[in-house]
Formats: sequence, C-alpha cells, structure tokens
Amino acid sequence: MRNTGWLAVLLFFFVATSVAQMPPRAELTSHPKAGPDIPHTFKTFTEAQLRAGIAIVSGRSHAMFGYNTPEVRLLLPKVSNSAYADIDFSDPALVDAAGKPVRIELERGGYNEEKFSDEIRFRSPDSDAVVTFARVRGSVKVKYPLEVQTLTLTPADPGPKELALKLDGPFVSFAPDVLEVPDVSFTDLKPIRAYDAAGRLLERYSYSETSTDDDGNYATRMAFYGNVARLEIDVVPEQAWVELNLPYNLTPAPLLPAGHEGEDPDAPQP
Repeated sequence: MRNTGWLAVLLFFFVATSVAQMPPRAELTSHPKAGPDIPHTFKTFTEAQLRAGIAIVSGRSHAMFGYNTPEVRLLLPKVSNSAYADIDFSDPALVDAAGKPVRIELERGGYNEEKFSDEIRFRSPDSDAVVTFARVRGSVKVKYPLEVQTLTLTPADPGPKELALKLDGPFVSFAPDVLEVPDVSFTDLKPIRAYDAAGRLLERYSYSETSTDDDGNYATRMAFYGNVARLEIDVVPEQAWVELNLPYNLTPAPLLPAGHEGEDPDAPQP
C-alpha cells in the first residue's frame, strides 16, 4: 500500500509538471486565436486632479435578484488608468435614525470596466428584505497610477538592452524586474498585449514561467496563439503611484421603481 501511494504521488507530480509547461510551437501557430482589441486611453494626472475626478456615492442594485440592495459606489476617472487601480473598501458602519448600529451582510463587488467603478453592497443577514438604514460611514483606499506609459516593441525595435526582449514566433520573453507592470486579474484590459502582423490582438496562453534563459538573463516567458509581430507593455513609473484614503458619510440612495428589475437606470435610453 505504501509503495502504491508513492507511485500515485509521483504520477501526480509528473502529470502536474507536464501540464505546467509551454506548448509546442505548432500548437500555438497552427490555429491562431485573435479577438477585438480592448480600447484604452491613458491620461496623466496630478494628485489634485485625481481627487477631483473621484466620487463616492450611494446607489441601488438594479439586478433581477437583489433588486434595490443598497450600495456604496466608488466612481473613478473614465480613463484606462482606472483599470490598474488597487481598491480596498474598509468595513462600513451603518446606523438607523436613532444612531443605533444596523447589522448587515457585506457583499463586495468588483471593478466594472464599462462604468469605471467598484462597489460594496449591504444585505440583510436574516432575510431577503432590503436593508434599511439612515447613514453609512467608511473609507476606501485607492492606489492609483497617475501616469501609464505604453512601450511598443518589435523585433526591429526591442527596447532597452536591459529588457532582454526576445520575440520568437508565438513566444515572448523579457526581464521582469526592469519594468513596473501593473498587476491585474479580472479586467479585460491586460498590461501585456501581443499583436500579429495584421494588427490583431492575440489571445495569451494561460501559463507563463520565470527562469534564467540561455543567455543568463532572469526572464519571464509567455506564449500567444499566433506569431507575435508587435508587443505592447503598459508600465507605471514608480513615482507615479499615489495612495489615497477617502472617507465617506452617506445617506441611502432612493429606491428604484418597482417593475424595472434587471434594467440599468444609467444605461443610455433608446
């Protein structure tokens, strides 16, 4: 039994190691995968301009389920810098008209690329009833890039020598410590984008690796479904990051009218 167990462990390790590696070149280039490019426009801010461009407001969910659930929304400037912001809502404090605490179940949203916003929602911990309260207080920490620079790199123009960029068909490698690349997870806009010779945005393979290459450079290697003719990398200069702690003290938003569940009140009207 013990030997069988060790064999199972070794088999699992072998399978996991086999999966976590770059695919063959032909697998990536025989069926290129491309999609529409994500529109992106960056702006350079001062801290004062950024503060003036941020709002924290009360809102209501328009979703079919949880309609009229109260929210606190963070509205960021409507530029692509906002996709790279790091947002952290503190736990809010809700009180009723008498100033007594209101118990809630906190639900955290996520960054909305179409609205350049994020939010938290307040649900009743004991029922499906809409939470009622008089005021909500809290704060939001926002780490925001006041400037985003885009490097455009090609085989003929591979950028600075210390970047150690290599474009090899579907494979791309570069020195990661040279650049301040924003860290994102769920946004459609990615800070590293590859395009083929026709200018189409290529889909990225899910696995990447960082190791020492044949030339002795510490490099990140990634792959795309197609031959890369141009690479774009968004970088944020270290001094361009600003951290804000934004307090709020809000009354709840008015209830949305019955019968409009699932309809976004902020959507353009026909």
